[in-house]
Amino acid sequence: MSMEQLVRNMFDELFVTPEKFFNEDSEFFMWGPAYPPLVGPQAMLQGFTDLAARLTDVSIDYLDFAEKGDIIFVERTDHFTIDGKHKIDLPIVGKGKVGADGKFIYWRDFWDVEVLTKANLHPDGAGVRK
Repeated sequence: MSMEQLVRNMFDELFVTPEKFFNEDSEFFMWGPAYPPLVGPQAMLQGFTDLAARLTDVSIDYLDFAEKGDIIFVERTDHFTIDGKHKIDLPIVGKGKVGADGKFIYWRDFWDVEVLTKANLHPDGAGVRK
């Protein structure tokens, strides 16, 4: 499987089966590298479940992929509605490192924090854990 397909599959199934893509010591920086990562599939599933409760109309436009060795970058735009009222189009660049077992060692997303702060979905907003 190509690295690009691995990323696409991961995001298709992330909120349901993170264990297919991450090990117990893998890290997912859901709120960017300035905040502590979710570590391991169970923590990821809980974090994604908490987030998914607030989101509808979720889709992703993949714009570009680049890879070098075990590192992959993806430029994408995530589209979603928060709390049924705030439609968000969030430009994101993600970076992941894949281990020899084909699972991610880490995934880090980078985005403009102001977009989410305005919709009260930033980690400092209500209902989101630090």
